[in-house]
Amino acid sequence: MSLVHHPRPAFAIAAAAALLREHFGVDGTLAPLDSERDQNFHVMGGGAAFVLKFANAAEPESAMWFQSALLRHVHAADARLPVPGLVPTLAGPDLAFVDGPTGEQHAVRLVRYLEGQPLAHARASASTYRGLGRVLGRLDRALQSFGHPGAFRDFDWDLRRVPACRPRLDAVRDPSRRALA
Repeated sequence: MSLVHHPRPAFAIAAAAALLREHFGVDGTLAPLDSERDQNFHVMGGGAAFVLKFANAAEPESAMWFQSALLRHVHAADARLPVPGLVPTLAGPDLAFVDGPTGEQHAVRLVRYLEGQPLAHARASASTYRGLGRVLGRLDRALQSFGHPGAFRDFDWDLRRVPACRPRLDAVRDPSRRALA
């Protein structure tokens, strides 16, 4: 089963809070956050805000280590870039691996919460787009010196994979939109 079709993790809030305490030493109040294929919680604890992320069990472990390495690299290259800071586990690594409610193993990480407003909710203005362009330019510069084997994987939204998506066109109910797709 592909990552897109694999069920998201389904940790109860109490179980997630216990794993947060066990692996990161943080006691906090958890609230669910939206996610495409993972399960995320906003955490308020110890006077700080975090995001606790349980990765989809179908996510390759190499991809999880890639994400951690990328965040650490970006922070080292430009510490003022607005990227979440990793909180290591009590054992030291950036990730813990835990069994979920269905018995599947999930990578779990904790990152510092970034305050702000999602771009989708921001007032569209030239100033907003200039600021976004500046940040993306800095991010691009920071990533020029980064490479990791976990970066090489297939995504459904990769334009090179468009033909593989053809069988799912029937999910687009509107005929004119389906024709466009």
